[in-house]
Amino acid sequence: MKKLVQDYIDDFNSKQQLDYVVKPSIPVVWFGDMVAYQESKKKIVTIALNPSLSEFTEKRFDQVNLGTADAVEKLVQTLNQYFKVNPYCKWFDNNFEKVLNCLDASYYENKKTNTAIHIDFYSAIATNPIWGGLTSEEKNKLKRIDLFKRLLEQLGPDVILFSANASAFKDAFADFELVERCDRINGKKSPFIHKYKHGNQILFNGRNFNGQAFGGLDKNEIYEVMSKIKDK
Repeated sequence: MKKLVQDYIDDFNSKQQLDYVVKPSIPVVWFGDMVAYQESKKKIVTIALNPSLSEFTEKRFDQVNLGTADAVEKLVQTLNQYFKVNPYCKWFDNNFEKVLNCLDASYYENKKTNTAIHIDFYSAIATNPIWGGLTSEEKNKLKRIDLFKRLLEQLGPDVILFSANASAFKDAFADFELVERCDRINGKKSPFIHKYKHGNQILFNGRNFNGQAFGGLDKNEIYEVMSKIKDK
């Protein structure tokens, strides 16, 4: 993992001067307690596209000096402490936490049996504008799907939560097979939760609705659907 974190740092250092990269910022390789994740009975990873600008509009973690000999260790410590210091609760609670709770998991310490980790697919670099506001050329300069695949392999999750458009899903999880779908939820036509499998891994994909993961559904509706499909 140390070599992979260094590769993320090197990628960040090579791109931090781009106009649309948030300054100051750090590469968000993951958010969450890696030790608690690795010790969890069920390993669960949530995935978005790239870190939010809002992570850097107030002090949430130490601004690690990435040019020092101990940069990897300092960055790992900062990322592991994220949900114990000043997390962007509004985003995480309104997006993935409500789904995690249905799986007896949480980002937060001592809340559920399993501790989840959050990572990003296209890039670990926060941007302004947000990912959807970047041009295709700007996105291509940032994309490091190879780093994401290496990270996901090392994390070895049992369950993945993902919520993005169809194009991003195809880029990330083309090998996963659809096994269960719930498209109509309490009469609603737009929101959905689909269950996929690849080998022993399970993936739950929800519609991204106005930027909200598993959007268009309240907590009770998500619980109802997940109760039906999570163990099938």
